[in-house]
Amino acid sequence: MFLLTDISMKAVKSELQRDGFTEVSDEAEFDGKTFMLDEQCSDVLSFPNELISYIEKYPLVASGQLVQQVSSIGFAPRKRQKR
Repeated sequence: MFLLTDISMKAVKSELQRDGFTEVSDEAEFDGKTFMLDEQCSDVLSFPNELISYIEKYPLVASGQLVQQVSSIGFAPRKRQKR
């Protein structure tokens, strides 16, 4: 799963679609360049496992606008409050 940081979901979707990705609504539809929005967390995207190494090098990740969540428990960076 990848978290959005300082970019809108609309901008991320546009970027991905320009690069040939298709938004799907179910993991069963994952095939090739597809992505899915998390139903419970509006700033989280999922990609098929076979694309993870590709996405890790993707410009939005390289620029820090998408951050890979490496744990099943986590919070989007912009949702955290400073203490």
